[in-house]
Amino acid sequence: PKKIEEIGGDFGGDKTVTREKQWERRLLDLDMRNPLLNFKPSSYAAPVLTARLDDFIDAAARSAEFEIRAIGEEEKTLASDLFEPFNKETYIKPVRDLISYEYRGGRLLVALSGKDFDRAMTAVYRKEKSRLEETGTPSLYLAAGFVQWNRDDEEPRYAPLLLYPASLTRKGSAQPSYRVTINEDEVHVNTTLLEYLYGQFDIDLRGLADFAPTATAEFSAAIARIKQEVAGRKGWTFYDSVYLASMSFSGYLMWKDVHDHVDEFRKNKLIRSLLSGMSEFAAKDDVSGLVPSDEAYAEGGEIILPISADSSQYSAVVDSLDKSFVLHGPPGTGKSQTITNIIATNLAAGKRVLFVAEKAAALDV
Repeated sequence: PKKIEEIGGDFGGDKTVTREKQWERRLLDLDMRNPLLNFKPSSYAAPVLTARLDDFIDAAARSAEFEIRAIGEEEKTLASDLFEPFNKETYIKPVRDLISYEYRGGRLLVALSGKDFDRAMTAVYRKEKSRLEETGTPSLYLAAGFVQWNRDDEEPRYAPLLLYPASLTRKGSAQPSYRVTINEDEVHVNTTLLEYLYGQFDIDLRGLADFAPTATAEFSAAIARIKQEVAGRKGWTFYDSVYLASMSFSGYLMWKDVHDHVDEFRKNKLIRSLLSGMSEFAAKDDVSGLVPSDEAYAEGGEIILPISADSSQYSAVVDSLDKSFVLHGPPGTGKSQTITNIIATNLAAGKRVLFVAEKAAALDV
């Protein structure tokens, strides 16, 4: 195999404990339910056949779209050593030649055949489709390269190293075919793993979270650097495995926003107050008391009520024009109707409104 040069230099993160750094850390799910730290092959993951991770990295750089193909019976016999989860890589030439041939043809071989292949791909496709409809956020990735790690002689756990955001399309129903497309601009090192290594093992490679490779060889170099930093740890080893899996970690997207745009957020008075621990709000910023909803119908009024409102709901609509507040109440108290009135009033006032919800169903109310 070709020699891979590891990346040199300091990739440690900022060790200053600031409020924004605390926010970032809390947004990353660092418990063992997170597949980014404790990946377990399941019916919702399709194992992609690979002999060497470097070959997969090169193939993904050459083409962003692949057909997903089940392995044939003859190929299954030839590559049987690669079927068990997290087996060490093999350099048997016929196997590597087979996989390289498939890469060049724009195909990824899944280490499953027949009904097993159909079940796995259907499960992956349906899970991703369901999550996309529910949250509006894609969660499908080609997880490439894994580290086996443990703590205090616990059972071994597996964490992916590189994450390739992907989308999956299906054609046909009786014998469906699948194609996966990689978002090349968003390929990144597993940020959650980097934070966990720093917090639990004092291995500081958090700077790799901002790593922007200019050549495919730099991905391999980044992994070589991680290997060098954890070398000598008992029970730790690396695998060239690749899995197509739906992994939900919406907190990462918020982490990335805070990590990349905190200076932009500081322009907001509320965010500045939270970061500094000192309120920048004055008495004039307090919410108003109850305002009679009859005012909405006065001639020349600026409040628009597509849906009728009582005084408490109307007061929230009035305050939405120039105040910052949290609106809360038990089910059935008209929060959705109030939000509708707030949106209508602010649009009528010439403002832009961003309505954010955790689940897409809330947008359909």
